[in-house]
Amino acid sequence: MGPTLAKSLLVHFGSIQKIANATKEELQAVEKIGPKKTQAILDVLTLPYTKLKEKKSSLEEMEKENEAADIAFDEHTLTSSEKELPMD
Repeated sequence: MGPTLAKSLLVHFGSIQKIANATKEELQAVEKIGPKKTQAILDVLTLPYTKLKEKKSSLEEMEKENEAADIAFDEHTLTSSEKELPMD
């Protein structure tokens, strides 16, 4: 789990204990957390460490994809904003 996702969870739930006790539906209510991330979070909280190592790469892959999408969105927003600014 990356820092952006961790922060979103903590802001939404208020504590690690509340995250650990959250249901699948409660986790999915957090912005940018869909079914795959929800399952990955639940796996981290419930699976033995050896099973987590097997799933770790898929969660890291999702984080990289989301970070790339966030960067692309930010760049697009910046570019769009620059076009709208009057040039003096």
